[in-house]
Amino acid sequence: MPAAWPDVSESKMIDGAFLEDPLVTQAWAYVQSVVPKSVLDVPPSQYVSGSTTKYGADAVANCYWPNNLCTRSTDAAYYHADISTCPGDNVWGITYDDGPINNSGTDDTSALLTSLKDANVQATFFCVGSNVVQFPADVKRALDAGHEIASHTWTHHPLTSLTNLQVIAEIKYTEAIIYNATGIVPAMIRPPYGDVDDRVRAIMWALGYRNVLWTTTPDRDTHDADGSEGETASQEIVDLVKNQFFTPQPGFISLEHDISTFTTSVAIKILQAIQAAKASSMLSIDVTAVGKCTNKPVYQNAAPLPSPAAPTTTQASSGPTPPATGGKTINIPDAKAATSSAVGGYGLSVVLVTVCGVVAAVLGYVN
Repeated sequence: MPAAWPDVSESKMIDGAFLEDPLVTQAWAYVQSVVPKSVLDVPPSQYVSGSTTKYGADAVANCYWPNNLCTRSTDAAYYHADISTCPGDNVWGITYDDGPINNSGTDDTSALLTSLKDANVQATFFCVGSNVVQFPADVKRALDAGHEIASHTWTHHPLTSLTNLQVIAEIKYTEAIIYNATGIVPAMIRPPYGDVDDRVRAIMWALGYRNVLWTTTPDRDTHDADGSEGETASQEIVDLVKNQFFTPQPGFISLEHDISTFTTSVAIKILQAIQAAKASSMLSIDVTAVGKCTNKPVYQNAAPLPSPAAPTTTQASSGPTPPATGGKTINIPDAKAATSSAVGGYGLSVVLVTVCGVVAAVLGYVN
C-alpha cells in the first residue's frame, strides 16, 4: 500500500511526495515502456475551473472528448475503444458517479443500494477515491450486492489538465483504496466530466483500464448534478427519464450521481419508477450494469481476493496500518490481502496480465 493517502479535499491536486511513492513511480516506468513517447508528450490542457479547460493540442487528432464529444470506436496499439453504449437494443447500462456519500442512511449511497435491491437492478458505481477512503464500507456493500465497482479518480479533476505523473497518481491511489476496501482491482474508469484525450486513454490502457463514458446521441445524462435542485427539478428529471429511457431503443449508458443527497434522492425516485414500471409490465428495456451489457472485463483480478492468510513471519500482524491522509489518520478496514499464489498487492510483487494481446507487468498488491 502507499505510504500515505492524498488529501480528501478535491480542491487539492496530488503532488509532492505523493508523486514520488513507488505506487506512482513504478507505474510511470511501465507506462513509458509501452506507450509511445509522442503520445505521452501531448501537452496537458490548461485548467480554468470546474470542468472547463483550455485545450492547446490538436483536439481532433487527439480525440479530445469535450471537442464535439469525440470517442474512439476501435482498439488501437495503445488504447482501448471507448465504451459509451450498450450493444444491441433495449438495454440500459445504469451508472452512478462520484460516491460514496454517507448521510446516515437517508438519500445516500446506503439508501441507494437498498433501492437498487428493491428494484432488482444491478448498477455500475464509478467511485471517487477521496470518498472511498472515508466510506469504504459502502463500497464493500455495493460489491457484495453484485454491483460493479469502477474508478472515477481521486480528486475528480479534469484529467487532460494533469501531468502524466498526476494522471497515474489519480488512477493508482484510487485503485489502491478500492482494493483496500474490497479486494478487487477495477478494469473500468470514467474520466471526470468526460475529460479525456489520447494521452489519457493511453495511460488508462497501460494501467489495465477501459475508458467508459455515457451515451450522448441521444443524450442519456440525467443532468441531475447540473445545479438546479428542489422538488420541481427532481420531478422534471424523473419525468424525463420515464419518457425517454423506458421506451424501446438502441442500447445506451446513462449518467446519474450519488454525489449529494439531492442527486441520490433523484436516483432513488428513478429506481422506484423502474420498479413500478416492471410491476405493471410497462418497462420495455432491460436495466443492468455496464460490464454485463458490454461483456467487457470489470476487474483486473477477476474476482475479490480471499481473506488474508496467516502471516508467514514470526511477527504478529493485524493487517496493514491505515495510511495518513492530508495529515490525519483514517480508519480503514483491513484489505483483502493476497497470498503468495494469488493476484496480490502493493509492494515488490509483479503480476503478468494480458492487455490487448500484449503481456504487461502490473504492480501486485502485497500487504
